[in-house]
Amino acid sequence: MTFFPDAQKTAQAGIDVVVGSDCLPTFADRDSLPYTKTLAKEVLRYNVVVPTAIPYRVTEHGWMLHSKRLPDNT
Repeated sequence: MTFFPDAQKTAQAGIDVVVGSDCLPTFADRDSLPYTKTLAKEVLRYNVVVPTAIPYRVTEHGWMLHSKRLPDNT
């Protein structure tokens, strides 16, 4: 969000219009805030919280899986 402050300002303006500046949005307000909902999805898509890459071959010597040794580079 530091690279795109205009996007953050637009989302904040939408929140202020829908729920006001005195309270926080709830899940009931989600359908009324399409820009904010889309922005949150884009932020999570751009920088995921949990790594999703799965190694596709053994990189360490002597790796075990369910009491069986997996050969190197398999």
